[in-house]
Amino acid sequence: NLREQMKIHRQDPACAACHVRMDALGLALENFDAIGRYRKEAGSNPIDTTSILPNGEKIKGIDDLQKMVEGDDAFLRVIAKRMFVYAIGRRPNLPDKLAIDAMIAKFDWRQATINEIIKSIITMDAFRKRRVVR
Repeated sequence: NLREQMKIHRQDPACAACHVRMDALGLALENFDAIGRYRKEAGSNPIDTTSILPNGEKIKGIDDLQKMVEGDDAFLRVIAKRMFVYAIGRRPNLPDKLAIDAMIAKFDWRQATINEIIKSIITMDAFRKRRVVR
């Protein structure tokens, strides 16, 4: 059982710090397989997407997860920073962080898309003027 395996994994102090925060989110997304296809069962077992966040809040599935992050600039900021690191190949410095904050400020949360974030990142000086190592 996945939940039992995760519980055992969280008991290892080396793993617990991250897994305490991430496992509940993973369980909420369990209806989606490794390539994003929706499923109601894993093998012949029904999938239970109920989980409890570290703050004690109970969520069930992607709808509750979406409500939790909807309108949360911190969520959008994390996505933008991670995409920045992937695109640029380094962590953002102070000017980059200010540019990311300005980018997020102009987004309407409900309208923001991954494509808009990508377009904003590739127009940043950090992307256009980066040194490419071959």
